[in-house]
Amino acid sequence: MSAIEIIKALEGPAGLVIGAFGKGWFDRQVNKSSARRTDAETDEIVARAAAALVDPLTKRVNQLSERVEKLETENAATKSRLRDAVDYIRTLLLWISVHIQDKTPPPPPGGLEI
Repeated sequence: MSAIEIIKALEGPAGLVIGAFGKGWFDRQVNKSSARRTDAETDEIVARAAAALVDPLTKRVNQLSERVEKLETENAATKSRLRDAVDYIRTLLLWISVHIQDKTPPPPPGGLEI
């Protein structure tokens, strides 16, 4: 075989190898750019999903915080009124025991456990 025949014989398989290598390299470059784009798309989807989940919860937490503040204010006012009522009852019982000595005030209700 002559050198030209050997080169022609190797030319076909070498072309296939070079073509396969070139295609693999090209595909890898395309996949890298697709992966970058896919990662960006994934990040955007995750961000939108997180916002969709967090926004209603944030609104609900704010509503509940306002409600708690309102209830705490009402509770403080109720406790204050209750304390004032108990103080008045004690003062009234003391006044009765001093000014109306022949009468005894009614006993406190059993539920108070006094």
